[in-house]
Amino acid sequence: HRGRHHGWRGGHGSGGPGVCPEPRSTPDAPMKYLKMTNPLPSTQSHILAGKEIFYFEAQPTACKVCHGAMGNGLGPMATGAVPLPRNFTCPETMRDISDGQMFYIITHGSQGSIMPAYGNLSDEQVWQLITFIRTLLQKR
Repeated sequence: HRGRHHGWRGGHGSGGPGVCPEPRSTPDAPMKYLKMTNPLPSTQSHILAGKEIFYFEAQPTACKVCHGAMGNGLGPMATGAVPLPRNFTCPETMRDISDGQMFYIITHGSQGSIMPAYGNLSDEQVWQLITFIRTLLQKR
């Protein structure tokens, strides 16, 4: 966060707004990914499946460990990370991130950050995860 207030409360990263807007320089995914759109409808069943992945099922670690239980980028493993994990609740940060970019980062990781590749997830699971992540913005 380079000296900027990060919004952590209580040292757990579970509360607070996180950094918003979030300055990032994540490289664009290859064009074949950037053209992708989420083929799944935003139904309750897909959202709940994505929520399970985010909170419990993703490996090598659950998404909440870095991105925080609220999706604000302030999970317990975010401490000291440069850059901080993506704040999914920040409209200024999330509005320009395409589904395909998210799909690529989830499956390939993000070089220069602590975001690992989640190549063990099926395409459907990745899309369910994206469907859930998109709901975090609405909770801000």
